[in-house]
Amino acid sequence: PPLLCRAGDGPKRLEEGLHASRRYFGVLLASIEDGVVVADDADRVTFMNRAAEALTGWAESTAVGQPYASVVTTMDGMLVSRQGRRVPLDEQRSALLDDVGIANGAVSVIRDATEQRDAARAEGLALMNERLELALRGLNVGMWILSLENGQLPVGDVLPVHTVNMWESLGWNTSDDIVVDEVRTPHPERVHPEDRPKIAVAAMAYLDGKSDSIEIEARYLHADGNWRSLLVRGGLTAADAQLSCAGTYAGAA
Repeated sequence: PPLLCRAGDGPKRLEEGLHASRRYFGVLLASIEDGVVVADDADRVTFMNRAAEALTGWAESTAVGQPYASVVTTMDGMLVSRQGRRVPLDEQRSALLDDVGIANGAVSVIRDATEQRDAARAEGLALMNERLELALRGLNVGMWILSLENGQLPVGDVLPVHTVNMWESLGWNTSDDIVVDEVRTPHPERVHPEDRPKIAVAAMAYLDGKSDSIEIEARYLHADGNWRSLLVRGGLTAADAQLSCAGTYAGAA
């Protein structure tokens, strides 16, 4: 920072330099993207930048003099704004020490940790999916997921079914399959023509409440050219407010 006052300056010059320093650091802190909140030795807010105002819902002019915990309100790891909005909170507090090491306040850096939390969740989900896929391959079992539209089967001749270890378990090489929105090429031609309508009927009966689950034996084409019977089981599942049907493929007894 610029040298705003020097040893030997008179009292007026020192006071002017102090105010200039406060303005300088105020401008600097105001430009930081993370929220910055400064509190005095009584833990009352003395400064907050624009990012902190946006996160907490408090204007600096209103927050100054308020207890820090009233402005930066937290609950179960969430920041609760003055308007009641909740976001995951990443908070770092550091003591402000004077020349002899005595704390006379604290500065906090706060930020919305939504992206950080979502990234961690996505990483954890990817690891879980990888382990699940390895387990399915070891058991020679396939898994299927079908997203529903308003609780009903999607309209169309080919249902967008996401599968794991289904065609591989039947000897097919899936490296050339096209994957769109995590949905692999469904290959309806590999489902026996007589069994295709049976699968749809079983699914609709379940969705209409006429059966407790989806369970049907159907024939699927193996890479060796022969039909193999698989037992298809499934039911409803929900993730992130998206209703789906999900289940397994396994060799029929």
